[in-house]
Amino acid sequence: MGAWKILKFRPSGGCPGNTSGSPGPRSQYGFNLIEVLVAVAILGAIGVVFIAAMTTANRSLGVLDEKTQAEALIRSQLDGIKLAPYLDAGNYAVTVTLPPQYSMTINVESPQKIGINQTPLDVLEGYPVTTLQEITVSIFRAGDGADRFVLSIGTYKVKE
Repeated sequence: MGAWKILKFRPSGGCPGNTSGSPGPRSQYGFNLIEVLVAVAILGAIGVVFIAAMTTANRSLGVLDEKTQAEALIRSQLDGIKLAPYLDAGNYAVTVTLPPQYSMTINVESPQKIGINQTPLDVLEGYPVTTLQEITVSIFRAGDGADRFVLSIGTYKVKE
């Protein structure tokens, strides 16, 4: 058979390459059932952890995509409100085309305080309370029986 060497197994239980004819250590014959079961259990646990991580990553991407789409819709709506004339009463109309699963609310208020430090408006000179509006645009997604909040962004509009 050329360069191939044929190993013969001895009926006495000897291992290949064992010329003494004695059975040799039991671990040289291969894996026993317990070792195989432990290896399968470890691989199964690794597989479960991997699948759980992939599922979590997939859900995170879905939430991120939803927030990104909602932010784009809100920014477009706020750009339309900035270009619209100042309304003394009432709310601004929704000017963006929403996908069917989303709804939008526009809340307009005359704030009494402004900014991170919540400075009272009577401290600010030159802008009476009636010329400033706080506009909050919120996006909701239709869900199981009720709309689910996605994102809200607020800004201010000044009467010129």
